[in-house]
Amino acid sequence: MLFQVLGGIMNFPLDSRPWFFLLITFFVHVRVSLQFGSGAPGSKCADMFPIHGNTLAQRDASPYTVKVSTTTYKAGDKISVTISGRGDFRGFLLVAKQNDETPVGSFESTDAGSQVISCTHGGQALTHSSKNLKSSMTTHWTAPNTAVGNIILVATVVADYTEFWVNIKSPVISPTQPRINSTTTTTITTSRPIVTPIVPPVRRKLPFVPVSPMTIPRTTTDKTVEEVAMIQRGRILMDDDCGTVKGCFSDCSNNLCDFLVTWRDVGDHVDFEIHGRGKLDDWIAIGFSSDTKMGDDSVVDCIGNGGVVQIKQSYNTPNYDNRPIQSPTLGLTNTRSEYKDGIIRCSFSRQKRVPGDTQIFDLEQDWYIMYGEGPSRLGFVKDMHAKIPSVSQIKADLQSLQIIGGETKQYPLVKAHGSLMIIAWVMLGGIGILTARYYKNVWSTKSFMKQKIWFQVHRSTMVSCFVLTSIAFIIIFVESGGYSNIPKREGYQYLQAHPVLGIIVTILCVSNPIMTFFRPHPGTKYRPIFNWAHWGVGMSAYILSAICICFGFQLKKSGTPEYAVNIMIGYVVYIIVIDIAMELIDCYGRRKDSENINSMEMTAPGLGANVDIQNGGTARQAEKKETNRLDNLVKQYMFVGHIAVTGAFALVLVLVVSLH
Repeated sequence: MLFQVLGGIMNFPLDSRPWFFLLITFFVHVRVSLQFGSGAPGSKCADMFPIHGNTLAQRDASPYTVKVSTTTYKAGDKISVTISGRGDFRGFLLVAKQNDETPVGSFESTDAGSQVISCTHGGQALTHSSKNLKSSMTTHWTAPNTAVGNIILVATVVADYTEFWVNIKSPVISPTQPRINSTTTTTITTSRPIVTPIVPPVRRKLPFVPVSPMTIPRTTTDKTVEEVAMIQRGRILMDDDCGTVKGCFSDCSNNLCDFLVTWRDVGDHVDFEIHGRGKLDDWIAIGFSSDTKMGDDSVVDCIGNGGVVQIKQSYNTPNYDNRPIQSPTLGLTNTRSEYKDGIIRCSFSRQKRVPGDTQIFDLEQDWYIMYGEGPSRLGFVKDMHAKIPSVSQIKADLQSLQIIGGETKQYPLVKAHGSLMIIAWVMLGGIGILTARYYKNVWSTKSFMKQKIWFQVHRSTMVSCFVLTSIAFIIIFVESGGYSNIPKREGYQYLQAHPVLGIIVTILCVSNPIMTFFRPHPGTKYRPIFNWAHWGVGMSAYILSAICICFGFQLKKSGTPEYAVNIMIGYVVYIIVIDIAMELIDCYGRRKDSENINSMEMTAPGLGANVDIQNGGTARQAEKKETNRLDNLVKQYMFVGHIAVTGAFALVLVLVVSLH
């Protein structure tokens, strides 16, 4: 189609072509104008994020501000709102939101450069109507007819197509009188005893006080997210209401928390608050699970993108893939979210029973709670969690006021698997393969238990390698309950090859000792074929094992720091260096042998030289023997050093895997 269009252009009469190019220029201009000039659509009232290709919002502090003429309001009040800052801007979107979520009130356009639009899910917003540069914009916003609580004016300001800021907030506008809303300040008193089991977390130092069963009058209060979380300057503090007003799941030490999850039973739904550390483009989430392992979990996500946070639900499949559910907000109400000072905060009410979707679990049952975090991508898409999620030590009863500590799920069998593979291939494989390649002539005249020393070393190390590999293979299958499905991770899809490579390495490792039972005798026709096959299988397993180990270090279950891969790369570099050094020594020895042979051939012109040949031959043989002795001595020292170096690499890697 494109070539047809181009062909049509080139077939235009010459005098008509300028008009055609002018027409193309016009359409390009219209396209650019539509991107800036038509204003934002009503569908963007929720996330406030411009549709500018793959461009991300600016992460630095916004040079623009949203100012209001007053920070209090009564029903129907008209308030002046101004967007201004350092430098001109082309576009904007302004929405008045209750609880950072629901659009409220109405706008009026005060100049030709702005227009009022209807938001997709109700309410109004104000956006630009032309692409002309603006130094500031002032409008009037009218409060709703009834007080609805605290209101914030939220803006997105576009300086140009690739430079824009989202989630720019005005000061909070508070009602001068409490809003009339029966769901806001409801007092619920119950006479049933509420058992508050206190479960101390592992490695935590929270000042928990055991509480005996009692009857607690429970009163809901209309707190802001900041008050509930008690977050000060980027810190998450333990909530004083934990165990008395709400249940809590946290990872805290000395009253400071890495994350805090609270819940409160309110009739047919549960109020949740989640607070975690993160960046502008990070997510935090809680999952409800029947066990402490990831898989078959109902998840609520708070996904940040450019500082804007969306709340929606997803599901962890039994194969560990996280997928959005068909209706991601089904059963969720009163959603509020914010990113500030490196803290992601969100709160929501979750209906206990949500009919029609089995991937949204019944909250009247007890569940293990998981807390996870990680990076997100454009479009509020989650990438794989940055570290192993924390899991509650016991199942949470969401109708009670438990205080539950979190602990990171440990995978001792995974670490045992990795440690055994490291010992097998980094140390034993490295020693056994080097011995077979370069030490056959070093101890050619010496034997141990009726076998040559090099063969005994090679056989013992490779048999040990085979045994450890087999044990590690069985361990990981027991841990995974079968074949291990590696979840997809953006930019790390190659890690899904780890189990495949591991199986291949194990098959090759098992094949080589089996092949030795069919080894032809030395000097027979098929012996060279066996030698090449034995070498090829062994080297293939050795190379693939190094790749497989590097992949394993990057899997989240291993809990291994990133620098472990660098250590493994250092090991590979060392193996290459020692291999080159051995080849140079052997090459030097072969060259010396060749020189000796050539010298002996040139000293035998006739019979009378027999004595010279014998004398010269004896001298050359003595020289060759001395050269071989020196070469062998160097190799023996290098062999001792090789054992020490491979052992050191293996020890360091095992410690890194085991202790992290």
